[in-house]
Amino acid sequence: FERIRKEKIYVWNASFDIPFLISRCLKHGIKAKIFTQLKIVDLLKFSREVLRLSSNRLDDVSRFLGIEKNIKTTGRDMQKFYEEFLSGNIGMKEEIINHCRDDLISLSKVYERVKDLVESWEKKQKNCLF
Repeated sequence: FERIRKEKIYVWNASFDIPFLISRCLKHGIKAKIFTQLKIVDLLKFSREVLRLSSNRLDDVSRFLGIEKNIKTTGRDMQKFYEEFLSGNIGMKEEIINHCRDDLISLSKVYERVKDLVESWEKKQKNCLF
């Protein structure tokens, strides 16, 4: 965390991810204060306010921008995969990891396509940071 303290972190759906990460830190005795010090920019919020598509799911925004995803599973599949993993299906771990990796690649590509707009949007926003 110390290495990224001064960097902006671009995420999709910070209102879910950040509280989840904070609660996991607290559960495992890890200091969560770092999340109040990071500059977190939520590209989902940007998409809702600027792109105004009929759907703002990362998969749909990626598709709209012509970005192909390598994995055909969606975030909606992850709950089922996780439950199967907990029930002993070890193969689901790899499916979950692959989905997360693919989401990170998509997020990076979406950011690259819209970064000039995001930078302008950030300057106008008071609360684009989580």
